[in-house]
Amino acid sequence: YTMQTSPCFYHESEYIIAPKRYLISVGIIQVVFALFYAIGQCFNRKRWLNSLNGLTGCLTLFYLTWAIIGTIMYYQQFDDECKDESIAKMILSWCIINIAVIILTIGIFCIICLIPIGDDNDNTSTQRRGGGGRRERDPLLSSV
Repeated sequence: YTMQTSPCFYHESEYIIAPKRYLISVGIIQVVFALFYAIGQCFNRKRWLNSLNGLTGCLTLFYLTWAIIGTIMYYQQFDDECKDESIAKMILSWCIINIAVIILTIGIFCIICLIPIGDDNDNTSTQRRGGGGRRERDPLLSSV
């Protein structure tokens, strides 16, 4: 990407944010967060890591918003010549990867929440260990 000869450079004032500035800001934020997390892991600082885990939700919201902005820029503001440039392709690929990771994470979280931890109808294993079935443990069901 050479700024002076790129077709994306001539229309920079029409974009929500300049393409180079867009990628630099996202890259800096991701590298800084990864460094902070690595430092917390290396020195085994649980309080440090817990505070970073609190930032994860904010960063996810930022990445989702930034990916939406990048997608809007690519499909609505970039012309065909600019879309052929490497910087435009990088913006689109970053957006697709981040949106896919967020959707995949939400999907995995939903699947984990829907998987039953144990089967309450299987009384044989609890009876073998000396415990009663669900009926004996639950005061409401014991009278039925």
